[in-house]
Amino acid sequence: MGKPKTTPEAVPAEAGVLHYRDKRFRSRVLVLSSGQCAHVERGQVAAGSDELRQYLEQHADFEPLE
Repeated sequence: MGKPKTTPEAVPAEAGVLHYRDKRFRSRVLVLSSGQCAHVERGQVAAGSDELRQYLEQHADFEPLE
């Protein structure tokens, strides 16, 4: 019998940082063409740069958290 799935709690908002939910993985590392890395932890990733925000907006696996 498996563990019941839980919805991750929203991470507190930081100034200028948007948070996104990863609909596919709970943990992974995103490496952008510029070499910038972003870590998905507990199904969420924080986007502080315009490049990362653009990547996440264009990728179907991610949706913005409110």
